[in-house]
Amino acid sequence: MIPDPTAAVVAYLLDRTDVANLVGVRVYGVEIPGEEIVNMPQKLVAVKPTGGGVHRGYAHYSVGRFDVLSYGETPFEAQRVELVVRDTLKNMPRATANHTLLEWASVEGGPLALRDPDAHWPFVLTVYNVMSSDVEVP
Repeated sequence: MIPDPTAAVVAYLLDRTDVANLVGVRVYGVEIPGEEIVNMPQKLVAVKPTGGGVHRGYAHYSVGRFDVLSYGETPFEAQRVELVVRDTLKNMPRATANHTLLEWASVEGGPLALRDPDAHWPFVLTVYNVMSSDVEVP
């Protein structure tokens, strides 16, 4: 299995009680699935890879950049989701999720309160760098 940092971050967030208490199982990679769109706006997290993949010398690690979009029914609720996600990621210990070793996550930008330009759903954008393994782990 090829390590997938996006799937690993999604799996890590899904496994955290504080995140699950707010969004349930609604943490997705890349985009919101169609079956969830009909229920929007609601509390939900989307993890989107936005570049990076910078290798650190000969080590089998990369640092990827991710936009994490925290949605809510209102701007305030979106901010509540973002606060929990940010606390969860910035305090992430070395962890294995989806056969990928996650070393750390750091906030690189945001939070920025926005609205979807078409549907006007409130969300908060936060940008992270995440260091992960390039080699599968059990």
